[in-house]
Amino acid sequence: MLVPVEMVTFAVDPATNSPMVVLREVGGERVLTVVVGTAEAGAIAMQQMDVDVQLPLAVDVIKALLSGFGARMDKVVIEVHAERTLAARLYVHAGKTTHVLICRPADALSIAARCTAPLFVHEAVFDKALADNGNSPAQKLRQQVAALDVVDFGRYFLQ
Repeated sequence: MLVPVEMVTFAVDPATNSPMVVLREVGGERVLTVVVGTAEAGAIAMQQMDVDVQLPLAVDVIKALLSGFGARMDKVVIEVHAERTLAARLYVHAGKTTHVLICRPADALSIAARCTAPLFVHEAVFDKALADNGNSPAQKLRQQVAALDVVDFGRYFLQ
Protein backbone atom coordinates (compact mmCIF):
# COMPACT_ATOMS: atom_id res chain seq x y z
CA MET A 1 0.00 0.00 0.00
CA LEU A 2 1.24 3.48 -0.84
CA VAL A 3 1.19 6.07 1.94
CA PRO A 4 1.15 9.76 0.92
CA VAL A 5 3.87 11.76 2.69
CA GLU A 6 5.13 15.33 2.75
CA MET A 7 8.51 16.88 3.43
CA VAL A 8 8.24 18.63 6.77
CA THR A 9 11.74 19.66 7.81
CA PHE A 10 15.46 19.01 7.69
CA ALA A 11 17.66 17.52 10.38
CA VAL A 12 21.23 16.32 10.77
CA ASP A 13 22.03 12.72 11.63
CA PRO A 14 24.12 13.04 14.81
CA ALA A 15 25.99 9.81 14.10
CA THR A 16 27.15 10.73 10.57
CA ASN A 17 26.66 14.50 10.49
CA SER A 18 24.68 14.00 7.25
CA PRO A 19 21.66 16.09 6.28
CA MET A 20 18.30 14.32 6.39
CA VAL A 21 14.86 15.14 5.07
CA VAL A 22 12.02 14.28 7.41
CA LEU A 23 8.91 12.90 5.71
CA ARG A 24 5.63 12.69 7.57
CA GLU A 25 2.59 10.66 6.68
CA VAL A 26 -0.16 12.98 5.42
CA GLY A 27 -2.86 13.02 8.07
CA GLY A 28 -0.89 10.65 10.27
CA GLU A 29 1.83 10.43 12.87
CA ARG A 30 4.46 8.24 11.22
CA VAL A 31 7.70 9.82 10.11
CA LEU A 32 10.59 8.67 7.98
CA THR A 33 14.01 10.26 7.75
CA VAL A 34 15.92 9.99 4.50
CA VAL A 35 19.63 10.79 4.42
CA VAL A 36 20.46 13.15 1.56
CA GLY A 37 23.62 14.77 0.33
CA THR A 38 24.38 18.42 0.88
CA ALA A 39 23.64 19.21 -2.79
CA GLU A 40 20.19 17.60 -2.62
CA ALA A 41 19.44 19.23 0.74
CA GLY A 42 20.44 22.59 -0.70
CA ALA A 43 18.29 22.12 -3.80
CA ILE A 44 15.25 21.16 -1.71
CA ALA A 45 15.79 24.06 0.70
CA MET A 46 16.18 26.54 -2.17
CA GLN A 47 12.93 25.28 -3.71
CA GLN A 48 11.07 25.55 -0.42
CA MET A 49 12.38 29.07 0.21
CA ASP A 50 11.93 30.30 -3.39
CA VAL A 51 15.63 31.12 -3.78
CA ASP A 52 16.64 32.15 -7.28
CA VAL A 53 19.94 30.86 -8.65
CA GLN A 54 22.02 32.41 -11.42
CA LEU A 55 22.50 29.15 -13.26
CA PRO A 56 20.17 26.15 -13.12
CA LEU A 57 20.91 23.30 -10.76
CA ALA A 58 20.85 19.70 -12.00
CA VAL A 59 17.25 19.32 -10.79
CA ASP A 60 16.29 22.44 -12.75
CA VAL A 61 17.81 20.89 -15.87
CA ILE A 62 15.86 17.67 -15.26
CA LYS A 63 12.64 19.65 -14.88
CA ALA A 64 13.39 21.57 -18.09
CA LEU A 65 14.13 18.34 -19.97
CA LEU A 66 10.85 16.80 -18.83
CA SER A 67 8.95 19.90 -19.89
CA GLY A 68 10.82 20.13 -23.19
CA PHE A 69 9.86 16.57 -24.06
CA GLY A 70 6.25 17.15 -23.03
CA ALA A 71 6.60 14.88 -19.99
CA ARG A 72 5.58 15.37 -16.40
CA MET A 73 6.50 13.80 -13.07
CA ASP A 74 3.35 12.03 -11.87
CA LYS A 75 4.66 10.78 -8.53
CA VAL A 76 7.64 9.58 -6.56
CA VAL A 77 7.48 6.36 -4.54
CA ILE A 78 10.08 5.40 -1.93
CA GLU A 79 10.41 1.67 -1.39
CA VAL A 80 12.62 -1.00 0.11
CA HIS A 81 15.23 -2.16 -2.39
CA ALA A 82 17.16 -5.41 -2.05
CA GLU A 83 15.72 -5.91 1.46
CA ARG A 84 18.26 -3.55 3.03
CA THR A 85 18.32 -0.17 1.36
CA LEU A 86 15.84 2.38 0.14
CA ALA A 87 15.25 3.24 -3.49
CA ALA A 88 12.83 5.51 -5.25
CA ARG A 89 10.76 5.13 -8.36
CA LEU A 90 10.04 8.17 -10.49
CA TYR A 91 6.82 7.88 -12.48
CA VAL A 92 7.21 10.05 -15.58
CA HIS A 93 4.26 10.43 -17.92
CA ALA A 94 5.08 11.22 -21.55
CA GLY A 95 2.45 10.98 -24.25
CA LYS A 96 0.43 7.85 -23.56
CA THR A 97 3.22 6.10 -21.67
CA THR A 98 4.33 6.14 -18.07
CA HIS A 99 8.03 5.47 -17.63
CA VAL A 100 9.35 4.23 -14.30
CA LEU A 101 12.90 5.15 -13.37
CA ILE A 102 14.73 3.91 -10.29
CA CYS A 103 17.07 6.25 -8.43
CA ARG A 104 18.39 7.19 -5.01
CA PRO A 105 15.75 8.60 -2.64
CA ALA A 106 17.82 11.76 -2.17
CA ASP A 107 17.71 12.51 -5.90
CA ALA A 108 14.03 11.62 -6.08
CA LEU A 109 13.16 14.01 -3.25
CA SER A 110 14.98 16.93 -4.86
CA ILE A 111 13.35 16.22 -8.25
CA ALA A 112 9.92 15.84 -6.64
CA ALA A 113 10.36 19.19 -4.88
CA ARG A 114 11.25 20.93 -8.16
CA CYS A 115 8.46 19.27 -10.12
CA THR A 116 5.94 19.54 -7.26
CA ALA A 117 5.22 15.84 -7.65
CA PRO A 118 3.35 13.98 -4.92
CA LEU A 119 5.43 11.76 -2.64
CA PHE A 120 4.50 8.27 -1.49
CA VAL A 121 6.18 5.69 0.72
CA HIS A 122 5.45 1.99 0.58
CA GLU A 123 3.97 0.69 3.82
CA ALA A 124 6.89 -1.77 3.99
CA VAL A 125 9.32 1.15 4.39
CA PHE A 126 7.55 2.31 7.55
CA ASP A 127 7.51 -1.29 8.81
CA LYS A 128 11.25 -1.64 8.11
CA ALA A 129 12.05 1.69 9.80
CA LEU A 130 10.11 0.65 12.89
CA ALA A 131 11.80 -2.77 12.97
CA ASP A 132 15.27 -1.23 12.47
CA ASN A 133 14.88 1.61 14.93
CA GLY A 134 12.25 0.57 17.43
CA ASN A 135 12.37 3.01 20.30
CA SER A 136 16.06 3.78 20.01
CA PRO A 137 17.33 7.23 21.05
CA ALA A 138 17.93 8.07 17.38
CA GLN A 139 14.32 7.25 16.48
CA LYS A 140 13.03 9.31 19.41
CA LEU A 141 15.13 12.25 18.20
CA ARG A 142 13.80 11.82 14.67
CA GLN A 143 10.23 11.84 15.95
CA GLN A 144 10.87 14.95 18.03
CA VAL A 145 12.44 16.77 15.08
CA ALA A 146 9.56 15.75 12.81
CA ALA A 147 7.04 17.06 15.32
CA LEU A 148 8.61 20.52 15.43
CA ASP A 149 6.78 23.34 13.75
CA VAL A 150 9.44 24.96 11.59
CA VAL A 151 7.49 28.23 11.62
CA ASP A 152 8.55 28.58 15.25
CA PHE A 153 12.13 29.08 14.06
CA GLY A 154 11.32 31.89 11.64
CA ARG A 155 12.63 32.07 8.10
CA TYR A 156 16.31 31.51 7.38
CA PHE A 157 18.01 32.33 4.11
CA LEU A 158 21.01 30.71 2.46
CA GLN A 159 23.96 32.98 1.91
